[in-house]
Amino acid sequence: MKVLLTILWLGVLMSTFVVTLWPQTVWFDAKGRWLSPDIHRELLQQLRPFKPEGGVATWVFLKPGCLCQSLAEQHIVEVVKKLERFGPVRVVHRPPAIIPSVPALIVANLDSEQIHYAGPFSQGALCGVTGSVVERLIDSNQLLNNQIINDVQDGCYCPNEPKTL
Repeated sequence: MKVLLTILWLGVLMSTFVVTLWPQTVWFDAKGRWLSPDIHRELLQQLRPFKPEGGVATWVFLKPGCLCQSLAEQHIVEVVKKLERFGPVRVVHRPPAIIPSVPALIVANLDSEQIHYAGPFSQGALCGVTGSVVERLIDSNQLLNNQIINDVQDGCYCPNEPKTL
């Protein structure tokens, strides 16, 4: 009887997981906004109003009410702590329209006009550590040696509805 109840409980748990997260598992840039050949310039232009004093900075784009963001909160905090060693981290709760989904981040140097990374924190239904491209770049000390626009990840993301700055 206990085995049957355990199997039933696991079935209900898995069904809840599928019903809750499956609709949230989408492509980060489902509408192809970042396929533009001018995306690098456009992203830099959108970041200028948030420019910190010189050097490398990180912008974290979040959106209130995003389930995926809530599920990935601990991972986001861990990545942000690692990114602080490169420079200031700005959290933006109303992302500009050019950001296709949240949670997302951009690591850039506006002085040298280089985007080192732009995209999601991670991939997969739970947006956890195992699929984190940016975290692998940080841990291997390769973040500032790259220019990655990561628009092809699928995972738990909330679409960013167009808003102006």
